[in-house]
Amino acid sequence: MKQVKATCLIEVIVKLSGFFFTKRQRPNPNENGEECSQIPITNQSIPFLSNPNATPQTPITNQSIPSVSNATPQTPCSNQRNDNVDLKDLPKDPTGRPLITSYKPNIRDDVRRGYLLQGPCQSVKKNNAYCLYCYLCGLLMGQKGGRDAFGSQENAPKNNQLISPEIKKELVQCFAQEVLLSVREEIGQDVFALLVDESSDVSKKEQMAIVLRYVDSHGFVKERFIGLVHVKDISSLTLKNAIKEVLTSNELSFSQIRGQGYDGASNMWGEFDGLKALILQENDTTSYVHCFALQLQLVVVAVAKKHDGVSDFFEQISLVVNVVCASCKRKDLLREQARERVQKGLCSGELETGRGLNQETTLVQVGETRWGSHFNTLTSLMKLFADVLIVLDFVKDEGGSLANCQQASGILASFKSYEFVFYLHMMYDILHLTGTLSKKLQRKDLDILEAASMVRGTMEALQSFRNIGFAIILPKVSSFFSNTRN
Repeated sequence: MKQVKATCLIEVIVKLSGFFFTKRQRPNPNENGEECSQIPITNQSIPFLSNPNATPQTPITNQSIPSVSNATPQTPCSNQRNDNVDLKDLPKDPTGRPLITSYKPNIRDDVRRGYLLQGPCQSVKKNNAYCLYCYLCGLLMGQKGGRDAFGSQENAPKNNQLISPEIKKELVQCFAQEVLLSVREEIGQDVFALLVDESSDVSKKEQMAIVLRYVDSHGFVKERFIGLVHVKDISSLTLKNAIKEVLTSNELSFSQIRGQGYDGASNMWGEFDGLKALILQENDTTSYVHCFALQLQLVVVAVAKKHDGVSDFFEQISLVVNVVCASCKRKDLLREQARERVQKGLCSGELETGRGLNQETTLVQVGETRWGSHFNTLTSLMKLFADVLIVLDFVKDEGGSLANCQQASGILASFKSYEFVFYLHMMYDILHLTGTLSKKLQRKDLDILEAASMVRGTMEALQSFRNIGFAIILPKVSSFFSNTRN
């Protein structure tokens, strides 16, 4: 009985080793089930297996193995490719590859090795994904030949295409849960800072965004968005309960909070009933830090609104952007004038050529809550000042309605005044200083000492501009004013 079992085991080993590691000399039964001529198994074809701890057994001879040499010869398999296959020039496009079963069994392993050496290829005929390993070994695993594309709606069953809105939302929710799980694993029982901001969306629903700031195990500071929560109102108690619910659902708690960061609204940082105070009641080790960049913007807004001349200047800026960008015809005229001006400047040598220079630009819309956009608007206006005057002249003459003509005429009169040009240069220099500081304060790798040093440096620069800056910008204002009037 032991001898029979050993014989069967050796037969299996011989067949497997011959299939995966040696080239077949004669056709074996192919994958289609058609019988081909077989090779009789002899003791010379059986590898010697040695095991020093095994019990000596009776040697295996030809008589102990069922002979198949007397089997009736079968006709070679039909509908198969010949042996003259150039393994270095196999069809690469998945849509043009013949099935593995079309090759003769004695060269299929060589064809498989050839395709493995080539590696996967993307089809140039169809925008589908193909699995190379399914193509090579699909029949061995009881699957199809692997030439069919997967991940395509054309090949997917009609009742299993995963394209309904509900399924798409479920997939997005699954991804969100995986992201939140990774954030929870990174934080663990460690501490973090809480960043919260609320605003209303286009549907006039109050939404609260929650971000966690923490240091991972490798010492890198990370900020991760963990949720957008709809709140019925923006009272501090409602916001606190919503934050607590989000933290609890992610297995976090108020006891892990070590920092708070909100905007300057009274419901957020109020000393007695603000969100900051309510969280401090839960955890007295939670310190509140007001965003320096936001504080800077609040200061610039407050100062600008207190000065009548600057306030009127920005009102005129908003009007000119709305008038010039009100129609596609006016935008096209602005681009055409800018293109002609650049061409003349390049021909005369007034403008330099180079990578990134003289790019097409347009007026930037002013954002009331983002004073960085004011600087971008002034930058584009200084470049397109002469072109804007031409567009305003066009609107004044051919504006269509009397109101449009009068509005363009009033803006044009203001733009041609020396006072407007002076405010344009003055606010450009001031916002350039504050904008540079604002961008630096938003760096992720900024520490508190470096931030304080930057604030002091900007204050000194503003004070120096106040003392001697007007004498510097007046020549530039006069030159700019005279050039635009010509």
